[in-house]
Amino acid sequence: MYFRRWTAGLQLSAWCLILVATAFQNVLAGELWPEPQHVEVSERVLYLKPGEFEMRVTGRGSDVLTEALARYEEVLEETPPYTPSTVPGLQRLNQVHDHITLLSVHVAFSDQSLNLATDESYELQVDAPESKIVANTVWGALRGLETFSQAVDRIQVPHDVAVAAGVDPLLLHETTNGADELGWLRRPLWHLLEAFQGALGHHHHHRHKHHHRHHKHHRRHRKHHRKHHKKHHKHGQGSKSFWIINATVVRDAPRFHHRGLLIDTARHFLPVSVIMGQLDAMEQAKLNVLHWHLVDDQSFPLQSAAVPSLSLEGAFAVEAVYSPQDVAAVVAYAHARGIRIIPEIDTPGHTRSWGRGDLRLLTECHDERGQPTGEVGPLDPTRQHTYTVLWRGLQEGSAH
Repeated sequence: MYFRRWTAGLQLSAWCLILVATAFQNVLAGELWPEPQHVEVSERVLYLKPGEFEMRVTGRGSDVLTEALARYEEVLEETPPYTPSTVPGLQRLNQVHDHITLLSVHVAFSDQSLNLATDESYELQVDAPESKIVANTVWGALRGLETFSQAVDRIQVPHDVAVAAGVDPLLLHETTNGADELGWLRRPLWHLLEAFQGALGHHHHHRHKHHHRHHKHHRRHRKHHRKHHKKHHKHGQGSKSFWIINATVVRDAPRFHHRGLLIDTARHFLPVSVIMGQLDAMEQAKLNVLHWHLVDDQSFPLQSAAVPSLSLEGAFAVEAVYSPQDVAAVVAYAHARGIRIIPEIDTPGHTRSWGRGDLRLLTECHDERGQPTGEVGPLDPTRQHTYTVLWRGLQEGSAH
């Protein structure tokens, strides 16, 4: 029953995600989303090549920013290509003249706190040979990197078509043939769909390490595919890709300081890999708060070393739990993307799942004659045991 409910929920979520993604196809194919406060787009078309393009920190450095630069370099390199269906699409390639070699990222202050007052403003100047992102905090720099990556188009056309169109030979860059059926989707959102598919195909909890092995496997597969393609498409054969972007000025700051999304793993368990895929999609949409509803009547999936019986008896299944290491990994993954985690553990009501692990925690119900009915209510405030368990849980949670 648990797995039927779990997979049914995932199937519904996956279909909803596909419908939403389809609705925003044009947005995800090169437009900026959400729309920045101020945008000036020039008709000048610039180009860049992975391997000949560098992202560099010129202001305050941090581990968060270093990791983000590496992440967005990969996003740019693996941007799914699309083939123009009209002549103007090809003509845009003939307007390319200037080559971007550097994106400098300047952060003014070292403050990395995440709260309602966090400054996420940034300015992006796309020009050649150097483009610039200027922000007060690393979180503003991350939003600027996202905007830059969205503004880059990767156009793919057959080599002979590119030559016939008079495209500058210096722009030609070999790549794999074709694109996926959902090739307009950017990598993070596509990986979220993959995570849903993986959860539907394997009824077990995907740990954090498995999540990284999964991505490493796909990176090895893509490298092998590129190597195979180059071997069979030498001497100018095959398709060519062009990473292009219009000269642009963006000045942006969020309209709302709290831009959140809620997931309810108390009622519908989600593997860690799916939650991380959701965080990838949130970064893409510049959302900054994940409300994680962890515990409710239906299940207690949160493992506790202090009170292990709560998850042992209260979770949907042995596999449907989150270890302290899982929670710490999700929090760290979110923080690296400028996202705060707000956990929700319902008390004193909505605690039926607690009673499956320790019935003494719940209030015993009585009828009008004062006789026990066999039913239970919320946490019992008259017992010291209740406060002992809560205090242990709070201490354990604050340690992580």
